[in-house]
Amino acid sequence: MSEGNRTADRLTYLLIGAGIGATLALLFAPKSGRELRRDIADVSIKTIGKGKEAAQALGSKVSDGLGTVRESVERQKGQIATAIEAGKQAYREERQRGES
Repeated sequence: MSEGNRTADRLTYLLIGAGIGATLALLFAPKSGRELRRDIADVSIKTIGKGKEAAQALGSKVSDGLGTVRESVERQKGQIATAIEAGKQAYREERQRGES
């Protein structure tokens, strides 16, 4: 499992735990139904906002990682193409020596 997946899993569990804890705290608080519903809605909105921010941060990290991987693949493709061309050139030179 990659580090990014573990981080995403941890973040998910943290957000779920925070949401459950906040909900339980509100349910056991001595408030009227209207106040309780308003508090639950406020906490939900805040949690959703934090979740969106975390998702955007994770998406940014993934995009950066993909860019790095693409650069590495392009670099390796260039090295392989150079090696193949060198092999072809060596073959041509050997073939010319054999014909001479």
